[in-house]
Parts: sequence; structure tokens; C-alpha cells
Amino acid sequence: MRHLVIATLVTGSVLAQIGPVFGAHIPEAVGTGTVVNASPLDAETPPVSLTMPGASWVKVWFGGTDLPLGAKVRIRGLLDDVVQDLDAEAFERWEGTSAYFNGDSVTVSLVLGPFSTGSLSVVGIDAGFPAVAGVDSICGATDDRIPSLETRVGRLLNSGGSAICSGGLVSQNAVFLTAGHCIGGNQYTVEFNCPPSTASGAVVHPGPQDQYPANSASLAFSNGGIGSDWAAFTLFPNTTTGLSASTVQGFYDLAPTLPPIGAVTRISGFGTASNPVLNQAPTTHTGSLTAISGTQLQYTVDTTGGNSGSVVVEESTQRVFGIHTNAGCTATGGANSGTSLFNAALQAHLAGLVDPPGQYRVAVTQLGAVGNPITIAINDAPAGAELVNVVSLAVSDLPGTGNFFGLNAGPGAGDVFMPFTLPLGSPPFHVSADASGGFSITLPSTGSIGTITFDIVSLAFNPALGYMGYLGKSPVTRAIVIL
Repeated sequence: MRHLVIATLVTGSVLAQIGPVFGAHIPEAVGTGTVVNASPLDAETPPVSLTMPGASWVKVWFGGTDLPLGAKVRIRGLLDDVVQDLDAEAFERWEGTSAYFNGDSVTVSLVLGPFSTGSLSVVGIDAGFPAVAGVDSICGATDDRIPSLETRVGRLLNSGGSAICSGGLVSQNAVFLTAGHCIGGNQYTVEFNCPPSTASGAVVHPGPQDQYPANSASLAFSNGGIGSDWAAFTLFPNTTTGLSASTVQGFYDLAPTLPPIGAVTRISGFGTASNPVLNQAPTTHTGSLTAISGTQLQYTVDTTGGNSGSVVVEESTQRVFGIHTNAGCTATGGANSGTSLFNAALQAHLAGLVDPPGQYRVAVTQLGAVGNPITIAINDAPAGAELVNVVSLAVSDLPGTGNFFGLNAGPGAGDVFMPFTLPLGSPPFHVSADASGGFSITLPSTGSIGTITFDIVSLAFNPALGYMGYLGKSPVTRAIVIL
């Protein structure tokens, strides 16, 4: 370990930097009753309009909704003309709620498959309004934050409308790291690629394709003050695209040790701002790591309310080493504070999320600028297995659901290589797993070909039996890289 421990921290304001109240819940009672589709085709009920005059956004709550196989709830945001469809599985993942839709009006309808019966019931609407803009905990006389294009940072919204917080993706398994004091309500949504806010300072939501429901079963958190303020959970795949957040947005690596005092430190997130279009929109700033005491961190990086949960990143390595939680900077001094990644309880929870044992999987990552290398990594395959890694350019709406390889691998539209015809020892397509069931290779990229989207799956076989000794396969993963 090479981190420096400082015995005492600079004192000052220790206000948690949770964002202001940004929404309210309004009970509603409207529905379809029992609907019967007696036809051999899909049928959609007439859309029901829901309007909250003057609201900057709305989110719908459902109850008593029956979705048989082939049925789905359809929510349409009228301002942006965007649609979210929720089948029974997606409805469960969203815990009976919709995504966030800009504007004050949506419609809801029920789509039924042939010869089926279902129902739809709305029990409430969350309505948004501009959060109070403001500047606090700025380190120095001016707010030096600038707009951010960091894709790995997300905006955390809780179902109570009581907080906007920040956080970041820290694993290929779509693990989201944030602050424990941000946890409240019973449904959490994380948004990426968030647009600038409106001229009145109201947040603008991305489309449903960039909103991910939290897997509440994976959530653990602590709200024990600076040094013990953390939360971590996984995000379900997006229910519109079927893609993992980490596949689309990338993710940070976790630091193996704390950086030295003085290290350039970056915090990106969704703090309030006096400039309305930057208010709780993506911003970023760098400063110095100034103190470490046990699991408490201090740094001179500009933050405001809503930055709570922002991952604290060492600029030179782009690795996460902490979570921002508390204010402390002033125009004349002080420092902002956070919780170290090396909090023991946080480490124990992350160990089960970041690299859960027994999940045979393949991941393709390429972080940073054009021309950066591409890494293909396999984890938790059977030890010493013969691996056949198959790629297809014929991607489907959901990875692996189209004319894909699966176990019936063979030539077909979009097949890039035929790894079954390649001899063992032809990386990355026909290789052997090591004793831990892993394989990794880094490939160069010139950036001259352009952006490529493909699906990849890894198949495992007993090396003594060849293709007659099938052992299992990874889930199909969608990859987007620049070749």
C-alpha cells in the first residue's frame, strides 16, 4: 500500500451534498378494467391521457396491472414523442413504474397479444419542477466546473422525488457506486447521457433507452457519515434496448490502492448551479487530494448539492478511489469530503457485485479515445476449458435473440469468423481458459475502420472431448468498439 494516512482532517461544513427536492407524487386512479382481445392479432386499447399542467416531467405509477404473455404497457411521452414498452419482466424490473418523460403529458395504453386477457391500472404520477439552483462548497471564489461528456457517470433519481444524486459505473456487471445518504424511496432510476437543463433550471431527462432501473435486491448501503457513507447496486439491462449500462457507457476501474496526497482528482456529476442550463446537468472539475484519514478523504474539487455519490477519480489513471459525500469548501479555504473505496463494508459488498463467482461471461471493453486498445476478457469459465468465442455483426434488438449462433454455431449472415474451423491456439477465437477459468487478450486499434457493433458469445468444451464435450456458454454480450 502506498497511500499516505493523515491523522486529522480539516474541519468545516460537513453538509451532505444531496440535491434539493425535485418532484412530488400525486395520487391518480384510472385504468382499463379487464380487457379481452378475441382477435388473432395484437390489439392496443385507446390511449389514456395523463397531464400535470406546468410539470417539467412526469413518471407513472401502476397498480393492479395484469400482463399475460405477449402483453405490455405502453407509455408515450408527448413532448419528445418517445415510447417505453414494458412487458411483464420489464414491469417487474421497474417495480411498477415508468421511466421519466419530459413535459407535462403522457399517454398510457395496454397492448395484448392474440386471444388474451389483461388489465391496466394507474395509481399515481410523479411530477417534476425546477430544483432550486445554487452554488455551495465551491473551492475558491469562482465555480470552475465545466460541462461534462463523461459517459460513465449517471444521475440517480429516487422514487420519492426527494433527491438527485450522482454516481458512476465501476464494473462490466453494471455496478453503480454512489452515496448511502442518497438512498430513499423504493425505486431507483439511473440516467446517462443527460441533456442540459432548461432555461428555468429544470432537469431534462434522456429517452427511455438511457434510463436503467436499479436491481434493488443487489443494494447495500451505509449512511454513517464521512468515511462510512456509501451505496452500491447493479443496474438491470435497459428494458428498451436490452443492453447493459456498462456495454453502452463503459465503466471505471477500481483503484488497487489510494493515490498519494496531491494527486489530481476529478469529480463529475449533477450538482446544482447558478447557470440554469448547468443546474443538475453533467459537469466536472479537478482539484487536489489534500488529506486521507482512515476511510475519510478530502480534496479541493468544486461540488454542490446533487454531487453526492459522485465517484472520486484519480485523473492520471482514471481509477475510482472514493465516493464524494460532503461539503466543506469555502471561498477562502476548506475542503470537500468523501468516503474511501477501502471502507471494509463497501469492499465486502463490491466483491460480490463486481466479480461474482460462477458467472461465466465474456466482456469487450475499449475505454477512452479513438485508437485505444480493445480488451476481450473471459471470467469464470470451466477451468482449462476449450473456448470458442463467436462474433456476429448481425445484431438483433436484444443480444442473442435473432439468427444467432448459440449452440447451433455455423455459417450465416453476419458471421465474422468461423472459430470452429480454427485450430486451438488461435486467439481470441479458439483458445484455452486458464486454471481459474479466465482468458484475456488486448488487441490494437488504429481507429481507421470506424465504429463496429457486434454480438459475442463464448462457448466452453471439455478439451479431451472437443465439440462433443459441451460444458456451457456465456450470455450473449453486445459490444461497440472503434477498430
